[in-house]
Amino acid sequence: MLEQQPHWRVLPAQNRNFAFAVLNSLTSTFVLVLLIGVVLIASLACWLANYILAPILQLSITAKNITQTQDYSQQVDVLRRDEIGQLSVAFNHMILGMQDMIERVKEEGENRLKLAQEKTAPNCAMNGRRQATPNCFGS
Repeated sequence: MLEQQPHWRVLPAQNRNFAFAVLNSLTSTFVLVLLIGVVLIASLACWLANYILAPILQLSITAKNITQTQDYSQQVDVLRRDEIGQLSVAFNHMILGMQDMIERVKEEGENRLKLAQEKTAPNCAMNGRRQATPNCFGS
């Protein structure tokens, strides 16, 4: 025959709220620390994105302004010494090179125009007056 075992039960002697008070306190602390961490990480991410993107946006705005105004004297402020700062320096050198090239092209065009006028001037003169022909340049 089977032996019967007594049916024992353990009943808590403390109130359930009291027993879980420490656990509830730790849960609240964990949630608070988690929220503070999320806010700090989000703030750091926004600052870092702005730190990286602000000079690139400045380059973009300057490039658009130069394109719209054809003013090649505009420069980008170089505030950093990292790769983005090097990009800004290279951009400024490129703009200076373009400005110099445009000046040289203008000078060359003016020189060629003067040379062409000098070559055609004797053919256009008739009795001290300029003749209106397609080969003559107006003054």
